[in-house]
Amino acid sequence: MLKKTVTYEDFDGNTRTEDLYFNLTQTEATEFALELPDRVTNSITENDTDEQIANKFVEQIGGKGVFEFIKKLVLKSYGVKSIDGRRSIKKPELAEEFSQTLAYDQFIMDLMQNEDAAAEFVNAVIPASLAEKVQTMRGNNAQIQPPQ
Repeated sequence: MLKKTVTYEDFDGNTRTEDLYFNLTQTEATEFALELPDRVTNSITENDTDEQIANKFVEQIGGKGVFEFIKKLVLKSYGVKSIDGRRSIKKPELAEEFSQTLAYDQFIMDLMQNEDAAAEFVNAVIPASLAEKVQTMRGNNAQIQPPQ
């Protein structure tokens, strides 16, 4: 689970600091990766460095695609940590509520304005080893298809 602390100004002009939590289980990350267009996943090889993967990714989906990818990844991975630390509670309603806050706006803008922060976020939420597994699954099992 990734914890990010965000400081922002709320709608009443008050400065607030909040801890935000992000996590994708292996199942959720696999599902998310399988939703990527084939042209993205097929262009990446196991010998590519992180920088080469990032460059190929941007090349394949463009700037608008990167923005949409980051927003979708943030909302899909956003959750509320349970008191006992066993769960990351994620519901569409929680993601929608979060998307309506200035904490969300600040976090997204921080990611979009700082390439290193965006890469760190993506790598923390979707481990590279999982991306390799997804590529192997796509190559070896024609039954696994992204949701339509």
